[in-house]
Amino acid sequence: MGCARHDRRSTAGRNHPFPIVVDASPIHQAATTLSIGNYSAVLYGKPTQSRFCYDKSVGSPITARHAGAFFRHIIPAIVKPLHSLWNEIIGFLFLTFAVIFGFKTARYAMDFAKAPPAEGGSEFLRLTIAGFCTLVMGWYGISSFLRARRISRS
Repeated sequence: MGCARHDRRSTAGRNHPFPIVVDASPIHQAATTLSIGNYSAVLYGKPTQSRFCYDKSVGSPITARHAGAFFRHIIPAIVKPLHSLWNEIIGFLFLTFAVIFGFKTARYAMDFAKAPPAEGGSEFLRLTIAGFCTLVMGWYGISSFLRARRISRS
């Protein structure tokens, strides 16, 4: 049993333009007697295509169409959960930053309450900036979780 069907062989028929029988090299003789496959790939460490099984490595349009259909179905199924996971991770990071800024905002609020009226302006500026950062980070964190939920439900 060969690589190609009988009707696909280049040697089918009676009249051949070139002689078919050639003197086999010792490597070819060893490959046919010692192992199944190409012995030169074992000797030289690099895979080579066998001259006698050329039709096994030739792709067909059907194979390409099946590969395209496979990727059209598989890639969205992989990307969608990864996109949702990415938004959840980003949401967690932003909420973590919001908590850190929130603690600092509470600390600045206590400092502002204890500060004398002359120094209240700088404490109020710190409180305002820390509060703004807390709100922005919290908003980004919550919106990232909502976006992840919307992606996973679509």
